[in-house]
Amino acid sequence: MEGLEVSHIHVRNIWPLPKNLGDLLSGFDQVVVPEMNNGQLLTILRSEYLVDAQGINKVTGQPFAIAELEEAVRAHLRG
Repeated sequence: MEGLEVSHIHVRNIWPLPKNLGDLLSGFDQVVVPEMNNGQLLTILRSEYLVDAQGINKVTGQPFAIAELEEAVRAHLRG
């Protein structure tokens, strides 16, 4: 994303969660979790790793558009 410093973690397995995931998440100032559901992974990450992660949820059955994700991430990063 232009002008912003962002990273990406792709969690392939929900259970068991990757052993180093907590260390990775704690290295970021903000964690944003896009999900095509009501935020189940977000709930797990918050409870397992005590990170103040924020969710971007979509439950319409349609995939996220790139512009949609960019806008949501920018909004979260601006606070």
